[in-house]
Amino acid sequence: MVTAFEETDGDFVETINVFRQTVVEQEENVVFLNQLDNDANPNIHKLTTNPEVWEDTDGQIDIFVAAIGTGGTISGADAYLKSKNKAIQIIGIGPAVNSIAAVDNPDIIEITTASPMLTRLARYRMFI
Repeated sequence: MVTAFEETDGDFVETINVFRQTVVEQEENVVFLNQLDNDANPNIHKLTTNPEVWEDTDGQIDIFVAAIGTGGTISGADAYLKSKNKAIQIIGIGPAVNSIAAVDNPDIIEITTASPMLTRLARYRMFI
């Protein structure tokens, strides 16, 4: 995966495509869950993660912020939390390339694109 990630200049979706072509389609006995195109991914967050967020906050939630990887958490949040309160803002933040582990960047300290957004949102009441 690291080689595929580097070959695609950090394009996550293209990395998955390269992985599919070079490993999944070439090797035997490989199980590939493909969370980018698997309805179980957002559904499990809709059924478990986000009801827990709603219950733990007693429904007192204005903004939900999540990092975007496969999109499952944010999609599940949108489906569930918006069904509870249409006014909730759902915000997805994509990590910068330098915040993703790679051979030349193995020690990640923070998700660099999240910090400025979280700093601005800190003025408001929010739960993550």
